Amino acid sequence: MVPHHADPARGLSAGDAAAGGLAVRELTLRDFRSYAGLELELEPGVVLVSGPNGAGKTNLLEALHVGTQGFSPRARTDAQMVRFGTESGRVRVSGKRASTPFSADVVLNAASSRRATLNGSWLQAPEQLRHELQTLVFTPDRLAVVKGGPATRRAYVDRSLGRIFPSRAQLPAEYAAVIGQRNAALRRVQASLSSRDAVAPWTEGAARLGTALAEARREAVELLARAFAECSERLGLFEATLAYDGEPATSEDLEQR
Repeated sequence: MVPHHADPARGLSAGDAAAGGLAVRELTLRDFRSYAGLELELEPGVVLVSGPNGAGKTNLLEALHVGTQGFSPRARTDAQMVRFGTESGRVRVSGKRASTPFSADVVLNAASSRRATLNGSWLQAPEQLRHELQTLVFTPDRLAVVKGGPATRRAYVDRSLGRIFPSRAQLPAEYAAVIGQRNAALRRVQASLSSRDAVAPWTEGAARLGTALAEARREAVELLARAFAECSERLGLFEATLAYDGEPATSEDLEQR
């Protein structure tokens, strides 16, 4: 079972490694948010976090996310997570993936980039943890995938496909980069600094990556749709469906824009 780090007013699950998923058993904090230091052991099953306002419930859940995903769902910078008056902090989680022990350590620095290790080995980027330790966070703002616009839903699908198809996790970023290069090339053409021919390679790249990304999104949604249908049926929402209808732009389409 994947640990569900729920809303602070509800609770969290420490997971069940025996079921073939991830189970966090220990959480250690140093100079993280309101915690100068903390060593916490989590029991198997659902753990309820309760306490008055300002007790640090949300900070505790955020720390679990940082320790298993390498980044915060709340903070934009490490300085926001490091305890006031200190220069660095640390989040360490340990437990089991299926039957294999694991430990992850994330070092936060107010003035530089965070670093992370998994089982003692340094990772190139802390965010690599998300592909190794799969967790799910659900907070009220997750309703944005329903209430928000198409861009919000695309971003959600792109994060999902990165977990479902790790080999295609970089497709969204690669597509965005090519679109950015194509737009820059178009601006140079408009400024008479380049010819239209210079745009063609970026147009072809955008069409190729757009097709690959649309296919990956469609496959990811098809897999998600199965679980969605089961949950909808249990809730009595028999007419609810989940599908991806996006069609990628061809080179010809892009040339007309």
